[in-house]
Amino acid sequence: MFINQSKNSRNSAAYLILLVVLILGLVACQSVEEPPPAEPQSTETSSDAAAEATEPAAAEEEVTEAIEEVAPTEEAATEAVEEAPTASGDIPAAFADPNQKPRVALVREIGEGGFMERYLAGAQSMADELGLELIETNARGDQAKMVTMIENAIQQNVDAIIVDHGRTDTLQPAIEEALDKGIKVVAFDLVIDNPNVPEIEQDDMLIGFMLSKKMATDFGGDANVTYINVGGFAPLTKRDRAWQNFKWRYEGLNEVAHSGAGTDNTGADTLTGM
Repeated sequence: MFINQSKNSRNSAAYLILLVVLILGLVACQSVEEPPPAEPQSTETSSDAAAEATEPAAAEEEVTEAIEEVAPTEEAATEAVEEAPTASGDIPAAFADPNQKPRVALVREIGEGGFMERYLAGAQSMADELGLELIETNARGDQAKMVTMIENAIQQNVDAIIVDHGRTDTLQPAIEEALDKGIKVVAFDLVIDNPNVPEIEQDDMLIGFMLSKKMATDFGGDANVTYINVGGFAPLTKRDRAWQNFKWRYEGLNEVAHSGAGTDNTGADTLTGM
């Protein structure tokens, strides 16, 4: 399917270019002014007028020749398309066979809560749109399970792995193993010390700063605060840095309680604790 679509698009592009050039050529020909009707003149001037009358015709002939040199014929365009590299040489190997979907493992630390549910729905929707097979697993906060899930994905020889949250020190060795096997890895809200692992995140440092600034501004730097933050999650660790800085800057911000702990159902248990 991919190969046929690519070839058809290249054929269309070649013929469109040919059509545009021909249209431009016709416009150029039509823009050449026709000579006005000749009036009776003397023998001496009639020869000059005849010479002038032939100039537009010569110009039109030159334009036509130029078009023929620039504009490829339909046969030439077809040959150019046939000689171009096939689509299978231009796309990743995992997509070379249109009958076999590339497989992507989505390894998640947690999956409960509104945000995580929307996240999975978005991932599945994009996988369907791109023609991928998405294999989702949820460790429910268990780091050892995450390692096992990554190792299982490696054994299944998937094309790529998305690692969603988790602890860097625990997951780094398994991720390095996947990379050594030639499997692409992308991290979401997880910092991995390897330039071959792209990290996708919102700007959590800025989010923490804006939340803390809003608190300090609204209460003039003087408030009793119940702080909700689950330790060990990369995005929440980054936000916590800003909060600690604001507590240092505004001594009137008094943290009277701290809620949040990583469990097998972090969202619901944190809500209960609150």
